[in-house]
Amino acid sequence: MMKPLKLKSLTEKPLSWFDWIAFAVLAGFCFISFNQAGDILHTGGSSFAYLNGHILDFYDYNIKFVGGNAYMPSSYILFAIWNIPLRVFRIVVEPTMTGSLKVLSWYKLLPTLFYFASGFLMYKIALELKMGQAKAKLCAYAFLAMPVGFFSQFIFGQYDSFTVFFVLLGLLFYFRRQLLPCAIIFGISITFKYFSLVVFIPLLLLYEKRIWHIVKYLAIAAIPMAAEILLYAPSAGFRSGVFGFGATGYIFLTSFSTIYFSLSIFIVAWIVLAAAAYFTNVDGDVSLAKWAIFYLNFTVFLIFGLSMWHPQWLLFAVPFWVLGAFMNKKFDIFMIIQFLIMVFYILFTVNFWTDYIDQNMLAWGIFGDLLGGRIDTNLSVRAIYKIQDRNMFYSIMSGLLLVSAIFKHPKYSLDDFSEPIDRSKWGWTRFQFWGGMGFFLLPCAACFVVALHSPFLQCNTGVTATDNVGMITQDNCVSQVFTAQGEEVTEIKVYVGTCARVNLSDITLSIIDASTNEVIEEMSVKVDLFTDNAMNTIDIEDVQTTVGAQYILQFSSLSTNPDDAITIYRTADDTANPACYAINNGVNESYNLCIAIYGSRPV
Repeated sequence: MMKPLKLKSLTEKPLSWFDWIAFAVLAGFCFISFNQAGDILHTGGSSFAYLNGHILDFYDYNIKFVGGNAYMPSSYILFAIWNIPLRVFRIVVEPTMTGSLKVLSWYKLLPTLFYFASGFLMYKIALELKMGQAKAKLCAYAFLAMPVGFFSQFIFGQYDSFTVFFVLLGLLFYFRRQLLPCAIIFGISITFKYFSLVVFIPLLLLYEKRIWHIVKYLAIAAIPMAAEILLYAPSAGFRSGVFGFGATGYIFLTSFSTIYFSLSIFIVAWIVLAAAAYFTNVDGDVSLAKWAIFYLNFTVFLIFGLSMWHPQWLLFAVPFWVLGAFMNKKFDIFMIIQFLIMVFYILFTVNFWTDYIDQNMLAWGIFGDLLGGRIDTNLSVRAIYKIQDRNMFYSIMSGLLLVSAIFKHPKYSLDDFSEPIDRSKWGWTRFQFWGGMGFFLLPCAACFVVALHSPFLQCNTGVTATDNVGMITQDNCVSQVFTAQGEEVTEIKVYVGTCARVNLSDITLSIIDASTNEVIEEMSVKVDLFTDNAMNTIDIEDVQTTVGAQYILQFSSLSTNPDDAITIYRTADDTANPACYAINNGVNESYNLCIAIYGSRPV
């Protein structure tokens, strides 16, 4: 009898302090254990240009330090304010793309605070919708513990919570029917991520039917963005970095093509949705909330279900998914759907960003030194789940997003949002969190254990690439010098670009003793199956080395066609040292190739 009673207690017991404590423990553990360091180090490090007085020339000044900036000023300004202590105590003094774990954790803490503040706003919105305190607290918990959002904030560790915070603040004023502050705050949110504009317009058209009032509020929302653009428009670095940021165009790429033109599915569908919002008449606060959440869920389907996305972006959708579930008659079904979204989100992510956004994020956390760069040597999350059809994963996830949007239509919503959630359904909130996070964390734990018994990483120049060395052809031979730390080399990984094509011109890898120029190993490497913009493994026969001796990895090709060749990414200038540096066509360089060399442990 004891086991059924315990299970019943777990599934039907209301939210308690134990749930919050367990959440906080897991959040803290993931915060210090996982990081995707490239983006946040770049953005946080860029902000020091402001602290050094480079206000109007921010974008131009940063080019020589971090290669340029792609966001509007708002994100960098927030980080600049946050980073004042680092500058005062001279922990970081110039714009930089690198940083210690302590610096990285400091950067990560700022968006984490915005994430918790967003959870509080979810609570306030739920109260504004008359859900009652108990249900509002559960709504805030479900937002914070939504696996996709939790992954984005505590594991991937980015700063999309800035956008989410301002969107939720604007939404709070929207449900209070205060359009002026709503428009101003949504305008601020647009300067962080442009998604906010796509959701603001249908909300405005749903609420306001008078044409000149619509124009007025659109003009008000445009003020923050217009002010930043006007301020920085003279800057060439701003124009090339912000206006040239390719990721902003992802949502327009899915299309029907003819011999004459391409028809953007997103544009057509969004126009229809915005028109539907305008022609929908609401007759009270409850009706407004039902239709607003429905259109918000449909909009995020258009954004993330029909186009390419980066994993952290989906945090933007989480509050709309959660609010829709709490307003729906089928609360438990949507908790299950949110769990399934997490499953296919992870399967797609680990197969698209292989050896990057997966178990490799442990290498940037507190266990990085212990792992010694070995986290992906013999086991990966991708390998554990075996099925690797990312097209299928994306399609299933897109279907789930569409289902989640369609069945949040007002006719499936509660008429009284304060209606309590059936006790038998409480457990689904816990299930979507612990089940969803376990789907990623348990394979990572297995990878961690295996990594402790894997070959040692002798040399790792990193994957924070700032440029590439050009196509590897007969006229372009590049090399990497490294100092051996063990008695053999067993595996090599190289961060390559394939230009999103299948290349048939193989490369030759030569391992040369730097002191004698003797070629001690040479092999042909097939590149047709290499993954674009990712670390790719080159398996080699064990090569004996002498600890402390220098060796050269040389990459060459007999091909003369740059349109059938790969490239290798490199680090920033001035990141090399006498023990580890690149050679480009016989010239010693101040950078490294983005490469990892595995072998025996140092003796």
